[in-house]
Amino acid sequence: MPSAIPYALFIAAGPALSIPLAVVTSWPSLGRFMMRAGIGALPEEHAPPAELRQRGVPAIEAAAVRAA
Repeated sequence: MPSAIPYALFIAAGPALSIPLAVVTSWPSLGRFMMRAGIGALPEEHAPPAELRQRGVPAIEAAAVRAA
């Protein structure tokens, strides 16, 4: 049925785009850009609770260096 084609495209788009997305997001330059832009950062990386600051979690320390 032709009316099912849009629904099939939604289902097929995920698997079809997963490999190109994995390749693009593996680029180191894109990863550095995403870190600088804060894309994918956890809320605790922007405003860490005292418990995490005391433990010296590497992600928290890296966020502090980027913010400075």
